[in-house]
Amino acid sequence: MRIIELMLELATSSCQPDVRVWIDLWPEDGLDSEIELPLARSAQYRWTGYFTVGERPAGYFMYRIAVAASVGGTWRLTMRRRGCTRVLLQDEDDLVLNKLWLAGTCDLPE
Repeated sequence: MRIIELMLELATSSCQPDVRVWIDLWPEDGLDSEIELPLARSAQYRWTGYFTVGERPAGYFMYRIAVAASVGGTWRLTMRRRGCTRVLLQDEDDLVLNKLWLAGTCDLPE
């Protein structure tokens, strides 16, 4: 089993930013396979969650992240296998709306 760490960091002036994350380990099975990932707020503007991935024939998973925060800041998303320094996915951009969705796919490590 592989443990994947997902971390979202916000640089914002918002007093109460909010983040929710959904992971779909079986995207080819339709909409019922998505689960909400429990997050821990490890700093004022940092959320971290972990999930376990078994052997997957598809070799990827999908993610969907809801962010509510002040316009004008930035967000940074990082995913890696727990205990490894190799980054599976890293992305960042400006917060251009008060609410935004980040969605995509991430390849699983060998």
